Amino acid sequence: MRKEYTEAIGRLWRTHATRPLTASEIALFYFLLNQADCQDWQMPVNVANGLICPMLFKSATLERARKRLKEVGLIDYNASKNGKVVPSYTILRENTDSDKRNGRFVVGDKSAKLVTRIWAMFEDEAFDASSLALYFYLLNLAESKQWKEPVKCHDALITPALFKKACLISAREDLAKRGLITYELGDPTKTAPMYWICDSGDDVKPQLPSKTRTGSSPKAEVPASLTAEQSQKPSGTNVEQLQIFNHAEQG
Repeated sequence: MRKEYTEAIGRLWRTHATRPLTASEIALFYFLLNQADCQDWQMPVNVANGLICPMLFKSATLERARKRLKEVGLIDYNASKNGKVVPSYTILRENTDSDKRNGRFVVGDKSAKLVTRIWAMFEDEAFDASSLALYFYLLNLAESKQWKEPVKCHDALITPALFKKACLISAREDLAKRGLITYELGDPTKTAPMYWICDSGDDVKPQLPSKTRTGSSPKAEVPASLTAEQSQKPSGTNVEQLQIFNHAEQG
């Protein structure tokens, strides 16, 4: 992963802290970063709509997502008006002091490796935008905590801002079945769900003696608490975490 890639990820989260982005916008930006990396960062990057839709989302959602990314200064693009020209995208670089001041969102080697891993999986397996956005969010949160796992995150920090509760449940179950994360829900009225990011290089995945821990086994049953979770916002919400996903997904 090139320096341009990691710098762009850092800029995404810095932008998101003040100008919140949706799950679709985050997934699309990461997708474009991967395409740019594959093309050795020669701008613009040509990406046909057929490579994005319906793999990630519908065409109407794509149009809204790329317009928003351009609006916040993360990309520029030229879309085909008659369908005969492949849309081209340019990943914009940092060009202001305000972009560079905030050093909280730094992409380390472990995060870079895991981002590369999920795109390698994407070549053979279909992911939706919700699963990708949740995974990238958890990576960013783990990085901000210097990988002191488990990563704790109340559902109220993600829903309904990022997506509906049912989508959160589906996304984390999907990530767990793919072996990308494991998690423990606990009592949603008292404790935050805990997440472990699975590293393909680990010989042994972290284990916790709990019936509510959901792992990567395809036979793992979905805990009853998945469908009985409460949406009441817990006390003591971390404001910085709440900024991560506080913009409602539209459409």
